[in-house]
Amino acid sequence: MKKKSDSPNIVTAPVLKRELNKVKYELKKEIKNEVSLLEARVQLMIDRLKTDIDEKNKQYRDEFLTAIDPILKEVLVAREDRTITTHRLVELQEKVEDHEERLRQLEPR
Repeated sequence: MKKKSDSPNIVTAPVLKRELNKVKYELKKEIKNEVSLLEARVQLMIDRLKTDIDEKNKQYRDEFLTAIDPILKEVLVAREDRTITTHRLVELQEKVEDHEERLRQLEPR
C-alpha cells in the first residue's frame, strides 16, 4: 500500500506544468522587451553613424571643392583666352589674306 505524504514539497504534474508555463510566459515577455530595447539601441547607433558619415562626406566635399576651385578658375580663364585668341587669329588671317591679295595686284607677273 502506498503511503500518503503530508509534505507540501510534492508537486503534481499539472501543477508543475502550470508553473512552467508561467515561467515560460515571463521569459518570453522579458526576451521580447530585451529585443525591443536592443532594436532601439541598434537603430540609434545606425542613425548616429549615418549622421557621422554625412558630416564627413560634407567635410570631404568642401575640402575637394576648395582644392579644385583654383583649377576650375584656370580652366575658365583658359577658355576665355582661347576664345579671344581664336577671334584674333581669324582677324589676323583675314588681314594676311587681304595683304597677299594687294601684293599680287601690285607685283607684275
